[in-house]
Amino acid sequence: MSAVRIFSFAPAPRAMQRAHGASRLELLIAVIVIGIVAGLLLERLTRYQEYAEKTVMEATIANLRSGLRVRVAELMVGGQMGRMGDLLRENPITWLAAPPANYAGALPQ
Repeated sequence: MSAVRIFSFAPAPRAMQRAHGASRLELLIAVIVIGIVAGLLLERLTRYQEYAEKTVMEATIANLRSGLRVRVAELMVGGQMGRMGDLLRENPITWLAAPPANYAGALPQ
């Protein structure tokens, strides 16, 4: 009867051995994938920032229009229709209950 070898102490062929750690190619691929994902994320975040700034601008314009309507109504009710031209020289931010958060003030003339 022949003996069956259960354990082999011979070194495994090089193709079957698993290297410890990542190879340079694997590291390069990981860096490229992370770079692509980071680039897409940055592009998406800048787009969302643009949408947020546009929304704030549109809300500020809507508030200014409402403030102008209220100011005109005040002049009409007070019988001061002749002062409508003075609105052109007023700072429209004064028509609002509170200035926008990023308002730095009127420019000197």
